[in-house]
Amino acid sequence: MTDSERKRPLHSLMSVFDLKIQRALHLERSVSARVIFFYDKDRGIQRFKVLNRNMPAGVHARITAWLEENVRDHHIIGALAANEMDGDNIKEGPH
Repeated sequence: MTDSERKRPLHSLMSVFDLKIQRALHLERSVSARVIFFYDKDRGIQRFKVLNRNMPAGVHARITAWLEENVRDHHIIGALAANEMDGDNIKEGPH
């Protein structure tokens, strides 16, 4: 992706990425999950959905809440290398 493409306004985005997280959620073990992200500027939608069926619902909810709180900039998703996110290396807190 060129610099001019990165600076172009983004109105909608759908992305599937793999998330690995442990410390950010204070978990005993690292968890990996596939996540789908929807963004539509015109409709005011920015939504995450965890796609791992073998994960307890409570962990799903914690991951979703963490993503909503800590990944507020859709450009972070658009700039992922190899569609992978290490949640423990994302700056915590609202952006």
